[in-house]
This record gives sequence, C-alpha cells and structure tokens, in this order.
Amino acid sequence: MASSPVLLVVEDEFLIRASTVAVAQAAGFHVLEAVNADDALSILESRADVRVVFTDIDMPGSVNGLKLAGVVRHRWPPIELVVTSGKTPPQPHELPARCRFVPKPYAYPDLKGLFQSLAQRTTASVQRGAKYWRERAEEARARATEMRDAAAVSTMSEIARLYDRMAERAAKGNAI
Repeated sequence: MASSPVLLVVEDEFLIRASTVAVAQAAGFHVLEAVNADDALSILESRADVRVVFTDIDMPGSVNGLKLAGVVRHRWPPIELVVTSGKTPPQPHELPARCRFVPKPYAYPDLKGLFQSLAQRTTASVQRGAKYWRERAEEARARATEMRDAAAVSTMSEIARLYDRMAERAAKGNAI
C-alpha cells in the first residue's frame, strides 16, 4: 500500500500554501501543490492517487475554489473536499456534498487534527477497497471450480484475474 495518502493543496498565497503543506505533511500526507484551480485540475487529471483536495475559494484563474470543489465532486466523487476562505463563508447550499469549510485564519492544531482524521479515513477506505476486490476474486475462483463448461471456467478465471488487478491497484491507493 502507498506509504502516505495524497492531499492536494490549492492556494495562490505562497506563505499560506507553504504552512498548510507543512501541517498536512505533519499529519501524514504526501502533499501536492497548485497555485490555482487550473493547475489543480491538471494534477487531478494526471494522477489517480489524490485522496483529499484542500482549496482556497478566492484565487486568480478561470475557476475559483468553490467551483473547483464542485468539479472535483462531479468528476472524482470519492475525493474528500475542504474549502477555505478569509472572506465571507459560503452558504451550506453552495458547498458540494461531503465538503467541509475551514475559515481563515487557521488554528493550525485544529487543521492538523482535521488532516489526521482525513488521513486515517482515506487510508481505511483504500484498505477496504483492496479487501473488497480480493473477496470478489475469491468468489470468482470458487465459481470457476464449480463450473463444468471450459469456456465458463476460462471466463470466470479471467474475471478473478481482473479482480486481483483491481485489488492490487486499490492496495497501492490507485483505484478510487
């Protein structure tokens, strides 16, 4: 399994981004950085291992952080979302499902606690995913041994191999 879950910090202010990265790393994350939503989307499109996106709402670029959160929820539903702002907080109906809001300025011990909670949850989710696919592979092998038709046995054996590959990907944190 991947040693650390991956968190993407999207923040245009260098000092805030750097301190947030340090807190996320202290909480157990491998951290990627983006300075705007466009960069974040490029990263998300090129990587399948991002488990959490932490984004500022007010950023330069074609999309703000709140819209980025909506795109992430739509395109990558399992990813955990946290949005932040030092300005007026968004209304609850403006936040995508399963999205948290953290106001600026941060209380860094609280932020670290949130990140630790998310790291534990995402790691447990990856472990459950690998277990699920291993169980499906065993079920397919058991069905293959019960079958008499060679073509059906071959098909079930191929399905079991596919499930094994899915379990390997999930265990590495690459299947979401």
